[in-house]
Amino acid sequence: MIVMKMQRASMYRPPAGRWRVPAVVLVAAAVLLLGLFHWAQARLGFQVGGSLAGSVPGRVAGSLPGSLPGSMSGWGTGRLPGSPPGLATGVPGAPGGFETDVQVAERRAVALMAEGLRIIARAREAAGYPVDAAVDPNMTGLIGAEWSSITTTLGDLQAKRTATNPLWAAYVVRRMAEAGVRPGDVVWAAFSGSFPGFNLAVLAAAEAMGVELYAVSSLSASTWGANLPGFTWIDMEAALREAGLFRGGTVRGTVAVTFGGDYDRGPELFSVFADEPGQGVAALRAAAARHPWPLLEPEDLDEAVELRIKVLAEAGGRPLPALLINAGGGHASLGDCYDVWPPGLTTGPRPCGGATPGLMHVLSQRGVPVLHLLNARALALAAGIPVDGRFDIESGF
Repeated sequence: MIVMKMQRASMYRPPAGRWRVPAVVLVAAAVLLLGLFHWAQARLGFQVGGSLAGSVPGRVAGSLPGSLPGSMSGWGTGRLPGSPPGLATGVPGAPGGFETDVQVAERRAVALMAEGLRIIARAREAAGYPVDAAVDPNMTGLIGAEWSSITTTLGDLQAKRTATNPLWAAYVVRRMAEAGVRPGDVVWAAFSGSFPGFNLAVLAAAEAMGVELYAVSSLSASTWGANLPGFTWIDMEAALREAGLFRGGTVRGTVAVTFGGDYDRGPELFSVFADEPGQGVAALRAAAARHPWPLLEPEDLDEAVELRIKVLAEAGGRPLPALLINAGGGHASLGDCYDVWPPGLTTGPRPCGGATPGLMHVLSQRGVPVLHLLNARALALAAGIPVDGRFDIESGF
């Protein structure tokens, strides 16, 4: 009896009327909620224009912050600045019974990118590079190999897959409109083979908005990017042109190519793994020779930036563009600056804080807004686009 009383006295009893949840239950609940969040985040995206016609059920849902007309600065009516009256007003389908010009452009851009994925996947198969469902479950054709002779740096497979979602085309449309880009304006782009998904999104958005787009493309790529020697990014872009994806006549796309990599010298980092010295650069020269675009071979980083500005200005007939879009982390774009350029849209000048400024810093100092497409996960989380989500390009978007 005495023992029983001692045991009861040593047992913890919460104060009357106050029951406390055991810590283990709280931890388990937190883990469960976190798991549910990541599960949903990987499957839910934003709706383009309030509703996405033809979207795959259960694949595309949710909303992008600022999706309602007028909710973003400068979007008072939701009409693309400078667009003809009635261009897309009164189109049924959006909440309230109509869609704005921006929403219509978003829809068209998504559809164009989805069609571009189908074109690229077929062209890749025809080039002798079957799509590997193990690393490219959405069968986009944009995911390369873990390593090849034209690989420059390490890349993240999840980030590369995230960048293939056609909803990025709508994201680029929205950021271009936010930057004040008008139909007929000249936009410059720096394309990296590391993120072919972002490159395609930019092309589709430019076509949908009717802007003049001129780009310089790098031939090499990081791991899992467009790093197949016989099917580089410019081979993908050429397939899109041959299929007639750009029918508006304003999207010139690539006007010059470079080796890419540090100082535009190509795949120096992994050259020790190549079967023969110089194999990677030889493959890049062969890729450039398959197409009519000139190959830029600068001596240093300063010249790499200067050459890009020169060829883009000559191609577009303007000394400066309305917007610069950078896809990927090219050395010539980022320069040797100490600071990290934030992903997304930057509208003000940004100092370099290092030895040699890149193209983005140089143009921002000249008053050009910059849209930087890198760090796919952070951008996707901010925009509500699925991180490494699953979709079916054959079912439409």
